[in-house]
Amino acid sequence: MNYFLESGETVEILIPVCNEASTIGILIEEWLQILTNLPEGSCISIEDGKSSDGTVEILNEFSRRSKNVNVILMDKRDGFSNAVGRLLAQSKCDWLFVADSDGQYYSKDFWTVASKLTPSIEFVKGVKVNRQDNIFRRFFSFLMNRFIVVLLGFPLLDYNSSHYLVRRSRVGFVLDTFGSWKFKYSINVELTLKLILSNTNFEFAYIRHSARKDGMSRGNAPIKFIGYGVRTLRDIWQLKKQF
Repeated sequence: MNYFLESGETVEILIPVCNEASTIGILIEEWLQILTNLPEGSCISIEDGKSSDGTVEILNEFSRRSKNVNVILMDKRDGFSNAVGRLLAQSKCDWLFVADSDGQYYSKDFWTVASKLTPSIEFVKGVKVNRQDNIFRRFFSFLMNRFIVVLLGFPLLDYNSSHYLVRRSRVGFVLDTFGSWKFKYSINVELTLKLILSNTNFEFAYIRHSARKDGMSRGNAPIKFIGYGVRTLRDIWQLKKQF
């Protein structure tokens, strides 16, 4: 018996998306299969950042077919972090699972993450193994992760990954404690650090990572990731100065 069936607590899958017509349909089908084994009221919430490749039409069809798929259409694209921040703020279920839309994570690894839950654990962070990103992302992620370990002494090795599970009330507590989100490009890093700094009981789980099947990610361009990485290091330093 898994934790959610025992507790009856609902789960909301949060997915920001932009121009992922080649992957999003398969991904939603996989998540709908996951929902069949979760308590009634669990759902998928998706924010689209003004896609222009047919993604919107696919999302609308799923929303029409299933009451468990909620779609939010934005009139502009303003980045992954802002999208996740809005999805977290608008969520309604007991537990929130942040997922990517590009097909590099395996939806079934939800159960790997969920297997770490106990009544006292309120956050489970997925840690990628066999990472398949481009060399820019891997190199600057390595620098950022080591920077955090040295600066703050935290034990994790992958702060920026999606595929993590958090109790919604803890997200509210973090916002009440620290105020609005401050990291412009790395909300996954920011939320992870602030949850740990708030003494949230947490675990981590190793999750698989695969290469995209249709070219580069539609997220940050490789060359821009250098600037995003430097900005994130500055944001982490500013967070450190609060303690």
